[in-house]
Amino acid sequence: MRPYDIIRAHRTTANAPPARAAVSNFELGNKAAPLAKILTPTGIGLIKSLVQTQCVTPLLNTLFAKYTASKVVRPITTLPPAVQKGVNQADADLFTAASSVPLLLVHATADTFVPPSTTATIAATLCSLKPPQPLERWFYTGLDHHTIIGTAIPGTENANGNFGQSYSGSTTYDDMIRWLSNRFANVPWPDPYTPTGDGITPVTQTNSC
Repeated sequence: MRPYDIIRAHRTTANAPPARAAVSNFELGNKAAPLAKILTPTGIGLIKSLVQTQCVTPLLNTLFAKYTASKVVRPITTLPPAVQKGVNQADADLFTAASSVPLLLVHATADTFVPPSTTATIAATLCSLKPPQPLERWFYTGLDHHTIIGTAIPGTENANGNFGQSYSGSTTYDDMIRWLSNRFANVPWPDPYTPTGDGITPVTQTNSC
């Protein structure tokens, strides 16, 4: 666990489902995170099981199948100010105004770690703002949490797991790079570009609320 990694649980319920929890990084500089002020004694006791290099979602599924969020994380109002700020900034439910900068949400339809409904929920929240957040959603058919990146190259993972592993054969990168390039080139919104999936992966595009 990096010094500023903690579990963020939903503030409004004592039994937060895994979809409402995440590991967040906060700008604490080189300071060690004050874990005793963030985690409960139960949470502190679970630190060894939380030190993972794999994707956090399956870890949280296991964790919250046994523990409620309030058993692991202290109430949001008691967390250190820097941590509270980070939690608030990362929670779409607390957004009160849309950004003028368009947002791209990309998801794989076969993702079982982070279900496609997650981005649907985020989009619905952002679209409910007045005026709504300009956004676009792409769903790549048949890809999953890993293959949306590409095909992992054997032997490139680091000593602690698959973080830093190299990938090849992505059918999504060209689409995303084109979309980002259009933003820097001030291409009018809605973006006229249609994602192609390199002509291999079917893509469903929604370019408005």
